Amino acid sequence: MSIFKGKILLAEDDIKQATLLAETLLERGYDTTTYDNGLEAFSCFQRNADNIDLCLFDVRMQGLDGLTLTSRIRIQNERVPILLISALTSENDVCKGLMCGANDYVRKPLNLLEIELRIELWLRRTKKLIADTRDVIELADWKLDAKQMALIPPGKARPISLSDRKFVLMEYLARRQNKFISRSELLLSIWGVDDYFAGRSMDVFISHLRKYFKNQRKVNLNYDPTEGYMLKVKT
Repeated sequence: MSIFKGKILLAEDDIKQATLLAETLLERGYDTTTYDNGLEAFSCFQRNADNIDLCLFDVRMQGLDGLTLTSRIRIQNERVPILLISALTSENDVCKGLMCGANDYVRKPLNLLEIELRIELWLRRTKKLIADTRDVIELADWKLDAKQMALIPPGKARPISLSDRKFVLMEYLARRQNKFISRSELLLSIWGVDDYFAGRSMDVFISHLRKYFKNQRKVNLNYDPTEGYMLKVKT
């Protein structure tokens, strides 16, 4: 019998695909709850949010599509990893998925080994974030708080909650503040691959982080086409 690795919420309206995924994940040690529509999956998440380790949603479903389902869950929970699966693989489709709050976007037809590896990657990252004892990184008058998984702006402004991937990216930049990091290094270190889709994914998250520091005097996220990215912090 496989060692229990975590609980997954799966929403997929293709019954054959859902059955194959659920059986494969069960063999690998994942307790998987499966629904064929987004409404029932959302209801399940509301009842069991604290017990769900990862979500795996098809984009096109009846009742509630995967994008809307992801957006609703993100309102309640910034931390749970959400992976979208879809036959829609254009640049625009991938960006839509990431902008609604998904951590990853996996193309159909599915490679079961790839799905398994991506799930393991995100669960490891989530556990690392929870266990990380390096709680706060100072960024001039800003702070990056690992326990809250949030950026703390100057003064009495409210903390800015970050999703798992956004936090990992922000932490990587923060620990190397005032140093250029190549685009390739960021992709390989955080996404595990340097390809077109990972690059578009990173561009979305970088644009989000840049907005947080817009018009800030002491902290800015800069980009140089030849050198890469730098989190510029003025003391």
